[in-house]
Amino acid sequence: MPMIGTPRGGDTMRGREAGVMDFGQEAGRARDLQWVLLVVCLVATVLLYWYAKSVQGDLARSQFERLAEQVRNAVAARAEIYAGVLHSARGLILGPESVSPEEWRRFVESLDAANRYAGFGEVIAVSHVPITEHPAFLSRRQQADPRFAITPEGVRPDYLVVTHLGDTAAVGMAPGLDIGTDPVMREAAERARDTGSLAVTGARSANHGVENSVDLYMFLPVYRSSVTPDDLEVRRAALRGWVGARVRSDGLMGGLVGGPTPHIQFQAFDARAAPPGTLLFDSALGDQAPGSAGESVLTETTHLVVGGRTWTLRFVSTPAFEAAHATSQPVIVLIVGIALSFALWSVAHLLATSRARAAAIAERMTQASRESEDRAMEAEQRLMDAIESVSEGFALWDADDRLVLFNNRYRELYPLMADRIRQGARFQDVIRLALERGQFAGVDDVGEWWSRRLEAHLNPRHPAEYALADGRWLLVSERRTADGGVVGVSTDITELKRRETDLERSEERYRSLIELSPNAIIVHKDNRILYVNPAAVALTRAPDNAALIGSRVADLVHPDYRPTSGEPLSAPPEGAESAPHIETKLVCLDGSVIDVEAGLRATTFAGESAQQTILTDITERKRAEAALRESEQRFRDIAGAASDWFWELGADLRFTYVSNRFFTVVPVRRESMLGKTHAEVAGEAQVAAEPKKWNGHAADLAARRPFRDFSYTIVDDDGADHHVRENGVPIIDEAGNFRGYRGTGTNVTELRKAEEQLRRMARHDALTGLPNRYLFMDRLSGAMARSRRNGTKVALLFVDLDNFKPVNDKLGHEAGDLLLRKMADRLTGCVRETDTVARYGGDEFTIIMTDVTDVTAAANVASNLLGAVSNPFNLDGHEAVVGGSIGIAVYPDDAETTDGLIRQADGAMYEAKGQGKNCFRFATPPTPVTPIDRRTSR
Repeated sequence: MPMIGTPRGGDTMRGREAGVMDFGQEAGRARDLQWVLLVVCLVATVLLYWYAKSVQGDLARSQFERLAEQVRNAVAARAEIYAGVLHSARGLILGPESVSPEEWRRFVESLDAANRYAGFGEVIAVSHVPITEHPAFLSRRQQADPRFAITPEGVRPDYLVVTHLGDTAAVGMAPGLDIGTDPVMREAAERARDTGSLAVTGARSANHGVENSVDLYMFLPVYRSSVTPDDLEVRRAALRGWVGARVRSDGLMGGLVGGPTPHIQFQAFDARAAPPGTLLFDSALGDQAPGSAGESVLTETTHLVVGGRTWTLRFVSTPAFEAAHATSQPVIVLIVGIALSFALWSVAHLLATSRARAAAIAERMTQASRESEDRAMEAEQRLMDAIESVSEGFALWDADDRLVLFNNRYRELYPLMADRIRQGARFQDVIRLALERGQFAGVDDVGEWWSRRLEAHLNPRHPAEYALADGRWLLVSERRTADGGVVGVSTDITELKRRETDLERSEERYRSLIELSPNAIIVHKDNRILYVNPAAVALTRAPDNAALIGSRVADLVHPDYRPTSGEPLSAPPEGAESAPHIETKLVCLDGSVIDVEAGLRATTFAGESAQQTILTDITERKRAEAALRESEQRFRDIAGAASDWFWELGADLRFTYVSNRFFTVVPVRRESMLGKTHAEVAGEAQVAAEPKKWNGHAADLAARRPFRDFSYTIVDDDGADHHVRENGVPIIDEAGNFRGYRGTGTNVTELRKAEEQLRRMARHDALTGLPNRYLFMDRLSGAMARSRRNGTKVALLFVDLDNFKPVNDKLGHEAGDLLLRKMADRLTGCVRETDTVARYGGDEFTIIMTDVTDVTAAANVASNLLGAVSNPFNLDGHEAVVGGSIGIAVYPDDAETTDGLIRQADGAMYEAKGQGKNCFRFATPPTPVTPIDRRTSR
């Protein structure tokens, strides 16, 4: 038996040795495989980790670029709104009437720009004053405001003078300021003049005390017509001035990233690059500069053209943005992958060494079991610590859809079902409880919501957003595990949703403004229409917007206007954000033709670059302008053909317009009329000489009453008098406001001369020029009236020529007339200027002596008269000698009436003739008689 058994035992031993050898080789291969398996698992884990990081980075980059584009578009939209305010101001300046400072102030107050538009400062009007117009401009302004002056002083080729200012207390601004002395503001103003569109200055030092802000000025040119001239030189010649506004950069760009911890921060530079000294705005100034908390993950640089200047906008992400988009999914994948890798390695290692160390394992099984449990517990604890450290809610469900692993954050995110979140709980039970307790918001159909949620859990494809009843939002990301389970991560995205909602509301408000805009708005790309608002449908007479979508923009332009204006409607000039406004004609879909003003700028639509055209129907305005031109031409034709002239006064009752006809009949300079009142044109002396007339005229003007036949005298440049007569009516606008006067004027100088001549002929002798009997009677009555008041006497001398008839008979009537004229001169030379010599008729003359206190004076004058009358006369070579008989009557001694006094003097004259002629007699002897030759007096 043993022998038999020996070989068997040897064979058994050899078999065991061979088995041990084979087992050793297999164990060696198993050990090699376990390390290969560990490396493969770790590599796969790292690859999954980087893939998760890449997906997370792509989502963050997409959201970051979207926020940056929204901020850029918001800045552009604010700039467009500010430009719209300046267009309104330019419309006021282009009105038919000049704008007073008070009207400008009311306009600026109605805008309420400071409260309605962030950072919008004072609105100003600037006049362009060439040096040649400087004196006239300054004179006009100082007539309205004597304190007006252009500052700084000095002689310059032209002046850019602030004439209207809404806020007279604005820092650095005042009426009369020449902004042309500021190189920055002059450059922007001249650029606006040459381009015909909005121009913005570079950065200026701020005067408002805000740290994170600089001042910018926007200018819009104002030409002498509402149409912007096409030619550059014509534009410069037609320039009237500008409307402008101060804008704070913090108001224009601030408040766009939102929140105390914004997800992005941006800087704006006034240059295509970002050299030092060009910073316009920094959203983080005073808090934390972009990227100061560490190197920023995301950056974006874009450009924006506003008012002809290129701004660089630089965006960077903040730690808050990166934290909001940095989920723990990659970390969880890494942790779980590493744990699973080492777990698989442990299993493989145990399998590889189990047969070789079966005995040792058996001996140390109890100890190894305890150590393995300890290590498992430690690994589980480390895993739990890692899961608890993440800020997202984490949950792991096994293949039976039971909860295996979760962290406290998961419970915190779902407070209404926290008591059912525990190991072993089934997913569908937890969700059913959540629905019963109202954990989720917006669940209208419970069954449908339940089905969709289970489908999303069992077959996860992409993250889903869920609204909770308490107003929070969660982003749930779920993935299938290799063993058929589901791992889920829940992230609180409430703040992100709030920001998205705010952005959506902002976009909705923008869309609403476009939909409600009275201006027609067309969005197009590559000459194809993408969008039209209701105003565009109505403007083009289209049945609906579908009739326009997809059609060519250029096809709307009238064929006659396409070579010059069709292309600008399709795209702005290369490299420009906008194109200058143009006027053109459109052919509507019903065949009608209308006039429009078109403005074009670059925009985005559906995430792509496009163009936006704004159309304004100006058909009625063009008709009104044509009618106005026709009316003005008709007025000029009538004014040029009329013998009268036309004039207008402003509300301040100063001349604002005088037609050319006036200056042809009254040779004066225009500045001697324009800007002056009637009283200033007439002069102080004339007004003082006729106070009743001028006070009545002032009362008519103050009461806004029409007036007729108001006459006054204008002295021309050569010192000649021109008598004018005017008729005027008040100008009242549709609102009932007084705007001034307008009327006609006539030169009545010749008429006045003719009237004066007629009056003189009616009261003076045509032959001698002396007062006739009518004027003599009037002056005698006046002299007697003054005598009664003053207690003096009046002497009337009646002179009749002796031997006058022989002169007529011998030398002829022409010689007689000549003698009478020379006689009138001699008689006038013998009396005082206050006395009156009159021709009573034929060869009879009368003399009125006033303020007589002693009748001897009358006798002395009579003696002088007799001597003058008796001297020979030279009548064209013929000598003639005549004499005179004089009768004297004294008031009130001889008579108390004019007729009585004349009869007394006439009787005394006949008594003198009866006494031998060439003497004088008193009507009654004067008492007492002064020493005088009685033979002469009687």
